[in-house]
Amino acid sequence: MAQAVQVFDAIGGSLTATLWGMNEDSEDNRTLIRAARQIAGHVLFAGVPTGVAVCHAQEHGGPWPASTRPESTSVGFAALQRFLRPVALQDAPHWLLD
Repeated sequence: MAQAVQVFDAIGGSLTATLWGMNEDSEDNRTLIRAARQIAGHVLFAGVPTGVAVCHAQEHGGPWPASTRPESTSVGFAALQRFLRPVALQDAPHWLLD
């Protein structure tokens, strides 16, 4: 578990992190979730992130308002502002939310 936390620390900041196998409430699972929340603004549980780059050249090409309002984009450089905090927990297990 300590090595897994070291890997999260080595990654540093990330837009997303995905955790698999978090079905049971255990101290190990809680440790991994805490580590993921420290480095990512969007923690997914058994899900796949979009895989887009977070950079100045990337912009969301979706329908209004995403394409015309930078504060509403989920990708591109403006996404950094949106995911600083709070952390989004997508499909979090029920035991974590209780």
